[in-house]
Amino acid sequence: MLRISLRQVLILVAAIAMTIVSLKYASPWWQSVVTLIGLLTFFAAMIVGIFDRGPRQTFAIGMVLVMFGYGVLIMNGRRSFSATGGTASYEELHGNGYLPTTDILHELYRLIFGPEEARLGRAQNAPSESTFVQTGYAWWALLLGYLGGSLAQEVDRSRKKREAGVP
Repeated sequence: MLRISLRQVLILVAAIAMTIVSLKYASPWWQSVVTLIGLLTFFAAMIVGIFDRGPRQTFAIGMVLVMFGYGVLIMNGRRSFSATGGTASYEELHGNGYLPTTDILHELYRLIFGPEEARLGRAQNAPSESTFVQTGYAWWALLLGYLGGSLAQEVDRSRKKREAGVP
C-alpha cells in the first residue's frame, strides 16, 4: 500500500500552489525557475541513487528513470520543420503533440485564458502558449518522477516481502 508522510503532503501542497502560480503567470522567468527546480531535483536524485542505500535509493532511482524518460520523449519525439527553418519536436509545436501531457497543457491553457482570446494572443495578461507549455513540462516531469519513485519503493517493498516469505 502506498505510504505518504505528513512531510510529503506538505511538500505536495506547496508544489501544487507553485504550479498554479507559475502557470497562471507563466513567463520566461517562471519557466527558468521551474526548470531549475526540476534539474536540481533530478541531479540530487541521481546523487542519492548512486551513494545512498535502502528506500531512499530506490525512490531516487525510480524518479531519475521516469524524469529522464519523460525528458527524452519531450525532446526527441517526432520532428517537423519549424517556421524559423530548423526542426522542432511535435511536442514543442502548438497543439500538435502526441503525448497526453501536451494535450492536457494546451487544453488547460485554453480553459484558463479563454479559447478565442488565447488563440489570438489577445487575452489580458495571458502568457504565450509556448511558455505556458514549457513551464508545464517541468511540472509534469517532477510529478511523474515523484510517482515513479513511489512506484519503485512499492515494488521494492513487495519484492522484500516475497523474499522474506511474508504473504
